[in-house]
Amino acid sequence: MELFDAQERRQLAALTQPRAQLLHLAGRLLVKHLAAERSGWRAADLAVRPDPMGRPRLPALPDLHVSISHAVDRVACVLAPTAALGIDLECPHRRLPSPAARLRYLDDCERRWLLGHPVPAQARAFLRLWTHKEAVMKADGRGLALGLTRVRLQPQEGGALRVREMSGADARPWRITGGQCGGYPWAMAWDSSGLTLDGVSLRRRMWPAWLRG
Repeated sequence: MELFDAQERRQLAALTQPRAQLLHLAGRLLVKHLAAERSGWRAADLAVRPDPMGRPRLPALPDLHVSISHAVDRVACVLAPTAALGIDLECPHRRLPSPAARLRYLDDCERRWLLGHPVPAQARAFLRLWTHKEAVMKADGRGLALGLTRVRLQPQEGGALRVREMSGADARPWRITGGQCGGYPWAMAWDSSGLTLDGVSLRRRMWPAWLRG
């Protein structure tokens, strides 16, 4: 725990569920180590603080944008020095809204896309929409306060999704990518006016042993 200061330890202690504590701990450790690698700071000197909207920030590196997501026994994080970004990771076995309720989260365009999938594949398709929307909400900074219905996606040729409309913000700069990691769907959104990922591969690191048992 020498990597965490008193305020960080209080935040950890405020979580009552052991698994929630473990995921919180793993996410903050991952952020500290990745930020230390790129900045030259010692991980122990990089405190993680929530901003007013609850997003993790590193006061020692105020220009570094950070996003963390966890699901059951996986943790994902992304960092970028030039643009807002967000990541969402979901468990493929999580309990989803009923098929009828799912449609209430979507607009007409998204409903048509979802219902165009075979019935057995619709839950997975809905989870893909969910991760993409939540990644955008986290990148925007308003998170769940923005709401899934206020981020509207447009399916593209080849299966990609783009942000078509977004309440209270210009949708044009936002980009999204996604996929699966160990069967877990994930999505990352970023502001393309400050960050270009063309031709850049995402580095993946897995520390699953921390979250087992």
